[in-house]
Amino acid sequence: MSRQVKDLRKWRPKEELYIALSDLDFFWFPEEVEQVEKSWRNGLHIIDIAKQVGRDTDEVAILLMDLVRRKRIKKRRGGAYGG
Repeated sequence: MSRQVKDLRKWRPKEELYIALSDLDFFWFPEEVEQVEKSWRNGLHIIDIAKQVGRDTDEVAILLMDLVRRKRIKKRRGGAYGG
């Protein structure tokens, strides 16, 4: 079955769908994104960034992945652990 056909099945599923990470919040205010970007550029550890913005570490990780994909931040030597 093609990916497109499978995706169409999700509109009216016959069975219950599993939603990954449904307990997390991936909505961000612009000022929060700016703070995360600044903290990333300053080399902070992902746990420290999460504490600064009062968010779950996994939420910050997803935001960082998005920012790298959009080329708003660059990958860094220490990765999520800082450096």
